[in-house]
Amino acid sequence: MGNIGESLKFRIDKHDLKIYGYVFMLNHIHLIIQSPDVAGFLRDYKKFTSRMIMKNVMETEPQIAQRFKTKNGGFEFWKKTNMPELIESEAFFLQKLGYVHNNPVRKQYVKQPEDWYWSSAIDYESSQTGPLPIVKLLV
Repeated sequence: MGNIGESLKFRIDKHDLKIYGYVFMLNHIHLIIQSPDVAGFLRDYKKFTSRMIMKNVMETEPQIAQRFKTKNGGFEFWKKTNMPELIESEAFFLQKLGYVHNNPVRKQYVKQPEDWYWSSAIDYESSQTGPLPIVKLLV
């Protein structure tokens, strides 16, 4: 998860990306973000992290790489589909933020959302900060 997080930090620093909420799960991530070009950000982020992850897999666990092989002989780590939703109200933002933060609780990985390390829940639930810098909305 560190490389995926580091890539997001780079995007924040260099590409006008704002993160309002996130959670990294074992097999997927959720982001509440703002960017001048969200589709472009997602495309570039997936492309970069896919290469980085597959390089690591090939070096450390090459037998697992077959799970990500496509019919045309390439590799695909991320699903091609995204489900971005435009957030236009505070109520919708709070609903999505709650959904994102409660993912690890629903999976029974932790009892409280803020106990999951790779989550912005701690930023909202305490004076502590999580591993990624966020823009915390006062709601």
